[in-house]
Amino acid sequence: MEKRAKFLSRFEICERMLRLEPKLAVFKGNVCFFSCHGTIYQYTWGNKKVTKAHLFRKGMNNPICLFELKDLCGFQDGIIYGEYWANPNGEEVNIYQMLNGQWIEKYSFPKGAITHIHGFAKDTLHDRLLILTGDFDEGSGIWEARDDFTYVRPLLVGKQQYRSCVAFACETGILYATDTPLEENAIYFFEYKNQILHKLQSLPGPCIYGREYIDKGGCKQYLFATSVEPDSRISGLKYLLTYKLGKGVKDRKTHVLAGNALDGFTEIMALSKDWLPMGLFQFGNIQFPDAPELVCVPQAVKKYAGKTFRIFG
Repeated sequence: MEKRAKFLSRFEICERMLRLEPKLAVFKGNVCFFSCHGTIYQYTWGNKKVTKAHLFRKGMNNPICLFELKDLCGFQDGIIYGEYWANPNGEEVNIYQMLNGQWIEKYSFPKGAITHIHGFAKDTLHDRLLILTGDFDEGSGIWEARDDFTYVRPLLVGKQQYRSCVAFACETGILYATDTPLEENAIYFFEYKNQILHKLQSLPGPCIYGREYIDKGGCKQYLFATSVEPDSRISGLKYLLTYKLGKGVKDRKTHVLAGNALDGFTEIMALSKDWLPMGLFQFGNIQFPDAPELVCVPQAVKKYAGKTFRIFG
């Protein structure tokens, strides 16, 4: 990180406004790869050395996720990310993978096809990787990739109803939550057998983050967190400073729901957004690190922002 940014990151208000904090991390042995302010850095335990590993394209600060692609038939193991930036000119959008210490382009969505990439989900049952994209209707959806990205096709594409940042490939279908400030959000389940999309439950806001976990009974459960964000139809400086919520955002709280497709979902937590504008000083949100314990890190909320704590107990 440049000296000026490093200095400004000492002040929370500057760190939030300029997006200077580390956002994502993947651990591989004694090496940690993390994303911060337009760069992927590599930190090695032992020598405690931090080096620049990869620069994102111009205009891109961080991806929504760094994804460890591992043990999926037909794919090479390695960390991947999808390009995520405003993309005002409808440029091509790429997926990169780290192989043998080098970051290489693995797949490219053509110009005008999508705005950017939100995330990925591994589907081991069908030997495929799910790619989640946004943001306009025709470019929002869930795609499948097979055979090391040589085959990519749309599964559910063309509506805000398919716009998602977090999804899970289950035995009988795909569980996902929508991420749109433009209309009501919900948790959906796409059933493989009958090719039917089931709306499981409405959400009080868009969902960017979630995770799978195993409960005390040994059953898979899922967490979804909603975000507090502005009306995306507002542009420019007004978007950065507005307090007007998006149509799909029901209140000024970030909510966490836990459950599964069979039993439904229950709200287990709700934290209030702080007073700072959402666009300039980040959405109210809750992230779930991929850690052995079930923990969360709230963002831009009252009292708990930037703190890590256990969700249950």
